[in-house]
Amino acid sequence: MGITHHGSIAEELTFLGVPVVAGVYAPWGRAYKFVHAWNSPSEYRKTLMSLSVDNWYRPSELMSDELYRYVLECRIYVTSYVDQAAWVVFANLNDGAAPEISLENYNRYNEKLRNLSFDSAIFPEFVEKLRCS
Repeated sequence: MGITHHGSIAEELTFLGVPVVAGVYAPWGRAYKFVHAWNSPSEYRKTLMSLSVDNWYRPSELMSDELYRYVLECRIYVTSYVDQAAWVVFANLNDGAAPEISLENYNRYNEKLRNLSFDSAIFPEFVEKLRCS
């Protein structure tokens, strides 16, 4: 049995067939069900109090599938932090190309972002791209 609040050890233990108790305030949240998740201190207490050899088995096939989906979506096919940065997203939309990563460009595009208005033609697409990154 593994217990963690939000550590990536939950992924490794589940992969190894060890059941895991972990919080939902973690990278997997409620979307990936490969741990026995708790949402509040009372749920955590209830889960811990219910632990026994009789009711804790290896993670199910469904849990293994959920772990696989999580690893694919959140560890392998993930957009880099730099590509998610607001100024980089804005520069791509504004210029149609990825900017060179430099302090000068960072300052220049952040200044343009400060002046971006709600009625700008680029604004809705910018917000949508940020929401999905």
